[in-house]
Amino acid sequence: MVQVTTPQSVNVYKYQAKDLYVAYGISILASVVCVAIGYIAIIRNRGAYTNNFSTIMRTTRDDSLDDLVTITDTNGTYPLGKDLAKARVRMVIHPEMDRCMGFQSM
Repeated sequence: MVQVTTPQSVNVYKYQAKDLYVAYGISILASVVCVAIGYIAIIRNRGAYTNNFSTIMRTTRDDSLDDLVTITDTNGTYPLGKDLAKARVRMVIHPEMDRCMGFQSM
C-alpha cells in the first residue's frame, strides 16, 4: 500500500456590507438608466410599437386596405384599435407568378 496525502480545502466567506451595497447600487443605477432611455424613446417616437403583423400592416398597407385602416391607426402605435383587432385579411397570390401580391380584407 502507498500512503496518500490529500489536501483539504475549505471555502471561507467573509461578508463585506460595502461590497454588497456597491453591487446592488450599480445594478439599480443601470436599471434606472435603461428605463429612462426607454421612456425617452417612447416620447421621441410619440408612442410604443410592437413587431406584430398588425403594426406592419397599418404602416405599410396597400390602397386596397384603406377602408379597413382608419387614418388614426396608420401610425402603428400600440394598442391596436378594437375594430381593427377583429378584422381579418388574406394574402393574395398572383395566379401566373405564384407569389404574393399583397393582402386584402375578408
